[in-house]
Amino acid sequence: MSRMHRLWLIVAVAPVLGFIGCSQAPVDMVAVPDGLDVPILRETRGMHSPILKPLRTAIYSAGQAAQFPIQLPDADFEHEMILVAAMGPAPDPGCSIRIVDVQRAGNKLQAVIEQRYPPTLRRRLRGVVSPYHAVVIPQTALTIEGFSAQLPPRAIDYERRGLQ
Repeated sequence: MSRMHRLWLIVAVAPVLGFIGCSQAPVDMVAVPDGLDVPILRETRGMHSPILKPLRTAIYSAGQAAQFPIQLPDADFEHEMILVAAMGPAPDPGCSIRIVDVQRAGNKLQAVIEQRYPPTLRRRLRGVVSPYHAVVIPQTALTIEGFSAQLPPRAIDYERRGLQ
């Protein structure tokens, strides 16, 4: 092959290889083997929220996210979704909730959620804090055990934040 043909081949093929190598396709949940972790891409957490009861919610769209009067991490809902775990009113500022891990378990996902309470509760008025944790994971059609796409009735005090 002449030098000119090799140069032409490099010029013709390089952009195609570069495009393939630089593409970032979303994680295919079917391709995540059983028992392996699903990546947590971004997260936010807060201690004060208008969430009135414990909840585990999966958010699949921007419209659904707009129902939450809490700070949620940014998500590209074409490829990502948000999981929210909230403790509801807690009596002590030392209480917290955290989505530690998300794993594939057969044909569903399981989230490991850790709730912490201080060794000695400093009891104050009911609902001193209302902690929550929200994480972004790759979009999936798999069932997420213990999570619902629907908010429980009267789970959020919209008036408290002036939201309707």
